[in-house]
Amino acid sequence: MALAASRLAHPVASLKIVAQRFLPISVRLRLVQLLRKSASSSASGHDPKRDGRILAAPSEPGERAMRARPTVLFLPPVPWNYRRQRPQHLATNVANLGWPVCWATGESARNGEVELGEELAPGVRALRFPSSRALNPLEGRLDDHEAARLARSLNRWQLSNRIDEIVTMCGAPYWAGLARYLKQHNGWPLVYDLIDLHRGFSTMLPGVVDAEESLLGDADLVTVTSVALEERARRHAVRVRRLPNACEWERWSQPQGEALLESLPRPIVGYFGAISEWFDSELVESLAAARPHWSFVLVGSSWGGSVGRLGKMPNVHLLGEQPYERLPGLASEFDVGIIPFRDTPLTRATDPVKVYEMLALGLRVVATPLPELGRFASLVDVAASKTEFLDCLDRAVRLPDGDEARAARRSFAYRNRWKERAKEFVEALTGMYPRVSIVIATHNNIPLTRMCLESIRSRTEYPNYEVIVVDNGSTDGSAEYLEEEASRWSALRVVRNGENRGFAAATNQGLRVAEGEILVLLNNDTVVTRGWLCSMVRALTRHPTWGLVGAVTNAIGNEARIPVGYKELSALAPWAEEYVWRNRGKSFSIGMVALFCAAMRRDVWEEVGELDERFEVGMFEDDDYCRRAWKAGFEIRCLRDCFVHHWHQASFRLLSDEEYQRVYEANRRRFQEKWSGEGAGQRSGAEGNG
Repeated sequence: MALAASRLAHPVASLKIVAQRFLPISVRLRLVQLLRKSASSSASGHDPKRDGRILAAPSEPGERAMRARPTVLFLPPVPWNYRRQRPQHLATNVANLGWPVCWATGESARNGEVELGEELAPGVRALRFPSSRALNPLEGRLDDHEAARLARSLNRWQLSNRIDEIVTMCGAPYWAGLARYLKQHNGWPLVYDLIDLHRGFSTMLPGVVDAEESLLGDADLVTVTSVALEERARRHAVRVRRLPNACEWERWSQPQGEALLESLPRPIVGYFGAISEWFDSELVESLAAARPHWSFVLVGSSWGGSVGRLGKMPNVHLLGEQPYERLPGLASEFDVGIIPFRDTPLTRATDPVKVYEMLALGLRVVATPLPELGRFASLVDVAASKTEFLDCLDRAVRLPDGDEARAARRSFAYRNRWKERAKEFVEALTGMYPRVSIVIATHNNIPLTRMCLESIRSRTEYPNYEVIVVDNGSTDGSAEYLEEEASRWSALRVVRNGENRGFAAATNQGLRVAEGEILVLLNNDTVVTRGWLCSMVRALTRHPTWGLVGAVTNAIGNEARIPVGYKELSALAPWAEEYVWRNRGKSFSIGMVALFCAAMRRDVWEEVGELDERFEVGMFEDDDYCRRAWKAGFEIRCLRDCFVHHWHQASFRLLSDEEYQRVYEANRRRFQEKWSGEGAGQRSGAEGNG
């Protein structure tokens, strides 16, 4: 049979078969013992039980810092140093959650290729494009030819920097062509953060609305700030998540800075933000005229606004644009905050960031009716007319609220921090990726289990996975260790058996409770390397005829074993990184993928069925499963861009030689009886590109 032929292709497997047929039992047992020791040492040049360095955590000295999450490329609506708004807050807080962030700047790269610039915030790096002119998101839309050229340059940058997974976070229709190209040609997931009703701007250039509608249709996920924008997005987009604005609590709850308004007459009625077409200057003018002894302080750029008459009023103080760092200190001197917006399609779709910031200060806020302010209930006074607005201001000044009311406003702001909003955003990002369940069966060998789990946690860039460990009655403290790990790592679930039920039974237990669309079987005597899971998911989602995919490794009994360039785990990461990137996208057909590391879609598992539990302890259940998958019409592939270190037969080394031989003989006999009379016919071998 072809499966037997695949075993004979490896010299160790060949010797085992020859030994069992032609040598006396005493000689066979001695030979098996020697072969097992040889396989153990050949796995890495060291015995994991004897070498303390091997058992160290897998982040070795000199190894490049691991990227635990995909890189997020922000294509923003504004430059980083422009007025600090939602995009900068999200980028900063997403980076704080461990997702590397690159922020596209308008500056041109110096060497003709995409280049990383300075760190704009912890974890946020500037990214410069090779463009002949500055890129400005306020200029309509990027030319399609230029977008394609920039996308190709980004692809080269990704490959040269060996970044396995990138998400495009598009913040303006200007970038629509580039974002679309990156999705279609590079396979990068696309998120569009819709924060404004662009057609509501009087200065909007032709073609922008069409570009936005195209972007809504192309995006894998659209995040929006308001109900009105959500309704618009759902007319075009497949997946929409409402993600309101928030506040930088740490800055606004404890404002710093010198008192700059102490010389002004009280009370001080204040506003900060853009004073543009949506700002109701006439309303503020009438309020200031009605209360000439009050001070009205307006902080922000007046570009696009009408402030001519306001500027001539003695009790109105136009302070112009101020650095973001100074705003909390200035606003903390207000007695009342105001949001005097006109009623337009643009403002009806607006969720003002400044409301959250004013509430973080504990300020009383009076605003014109905006649909999104309905979420704020009694925390904001809403006034539909000039008279109502003035009444609300009078009441706020005459009847200052107490500590309880201020605490309620601050409590709301605290619950709506950018830190929390970034968590929601990351949750939405993660949900774009198919859920993966990694099932691991364990029986003792706690040092190897610890190494395996640590490598998964530190080297898996793929963001949406769970780990299910089924412990088969371990007596070395493994079960207790796993329970402790599960209490600290939300992705880990533990199933405990009171006895050793064997690999197939334990794996089936894990698969039955798995939630994933993609199912991965992984031995606990493995150490994964960067990109391993991304490679498997990419292969299975792009190739619907592929039923099972496996990794190449240093130690296994068929052609998945490759020559390696490391002898200690300290050299594993750099060698594996070089190898997998050199073989990115390459795979080959194989007769059998060993289940030390194999992946399949849920539909494959549902059609092929569970592992055959008649194969006690282990051995031959992988031959059997691959044959069943092949008979069901699925291709079986080995991925050259997925490398997993394998200690090989670590569990079997816990058995006596006699018990090992008994299990091997019994499972071989079961396999032969099950498949006797079946023709060979299974494909194997030819190298190809997946």
